[in-house]
Amino acid sequence: MGKLILQTEKECYLCRRPYPLDVHHVFAGARKNQSTKDGITVWLCRKCHKKVQEDADEMLSLQRHIQKRIMDEYGWTEEDFIERYGRSFINV
Repeated sequence: MGKLILQTEKECYLCRRPYPLDVHHVFAGARKNQSTKDGITVWLCRKCHKKVQEDADEMLSLQRHIQKRIMDEYGWTEEDFIERYGRSFINV
């Protein structure tokens, strides 16, 4: 599996601000290394990054969205995603 390109522009994935930006690992914790290897990171402006990190609902919303993109891109089932990332974020 090659790296998934989630963004073509260097801007906030959520609000499209061009700066200041941080790299956000969408699936962190025990899945951070796999997420990094697969290129599952997005640019977030500092305001959105803080919001995602401090608000579990915002984080889950982003994770669900990205999981769906990954599954669509690779033709994976939810079980395929779980095998690689340990769990699903869709039906939480």
